[in-house]
Formats: sequence, structure tokens, C-alpha cells
Amino acid sequence: MRFQFIEDHRQEYSASLLCETLNVSVSGYYAWRKRPMSSQQREDGQLAEHVQAAYHANRGVYGSPRVHAELQAQGIKCARKRVARLMRELELAACRPRHRNRTTRSDPSARSPEPLGS
Repeated sequence: MRFQFIEDHRQEYSASLLCETLNVSVSGYYAWRKRPMSSQQREDGQLAEHVQAAYHANRGVYGSPRVHAELQAQGIKCARKRVARLMRELELAACRPRHRNRTTRSDPSARSPEPLGS
């Protein structure tokens, strides 16, 4: 995560300054840049596309359990917690409509009841 931050801000500051500030080695940063993506990272990227598609297809109302169920229905095998993690990383959250039914409507001109025993 720190190396990705350095990569994102290299245009503004030098890599050595960022590495020193974040307390990581410069050689570690350059080794990270050369390293190929792991298979899990590649799978996460593909799954993230499916998660985004399922989320947007349902107007942003679905949370991770429903997105997971949608992916399972499409034949995509994945864990619910993995879907939840990817949704957090993509900053996708369920939009819950707030419906509050007012059951009591008070009359502001009404007198308040007098205490018992008075």
C-alpha cells in the first residue's frame, strides 16, 4: 500500500524522498515495481469488474450479500467476504432508501396532561 502511494505521487515528489518519508527502502520500492502481479491480484481485478457491473446494473442499491448472490447466479464462484472487501476498496456501498412512517402526529396547540395525584 505504501509502494502504491509512492507510485501515485512520483510526479510531485522524488521516489527517494517519498521512500524516506514513508520509512521504506528505495530498493524495495523498485523491486515492487518490477514484480509482476500475483494471480490473486489479477483475479481480484477481473472480479472487481463483475462486482461493479452487478452493482451498477441494480442501480447501486445492492450491498455485498446481494452482489455476491448475483455473481453466484451468473456462475461466478467467489466468497462473500471477498466481494465485501472489493466493494470497500471500490467505495461501493448499498444505497438504502430511508422511509419513516409517522404514526403519531402531535397537535402543538393541545394541552399537556396534568400529572397524576395533583
